Amino acid sequence: MSVSTPVRETREVLLERAREAIRLAKAETVPNRARIHIQAAETWLRLAARKPRADVEEGAKPREPNPV
Repeated sequence: MSVSTPVRETREVLLERAREAIRLAKAETVPNRARIHIQAAETWLRLAARKPRADVEEGAKPREPNPV
C-alpha cells in the first residue's frame, strides 16, 4: 500500500482556480456570491499562513491588506 502526499498547487493553478471561481460566482445570487468571496478570502489567509518564514526573514516587505 502506498502513502500519497498532497500535491502543493503552483501559483498558476491557484490563479486559474480563482478565475474559475469568480466566473461561477458571477452567476450566483448576491448572498451566495458573498459566501463564495468569504471562502476565497479564508483560503488565501490559510495559504499566506503556510508561506515559508524564510521568505519573510529575507527582508521581503509584508504587503498591507487592501482597505475594504
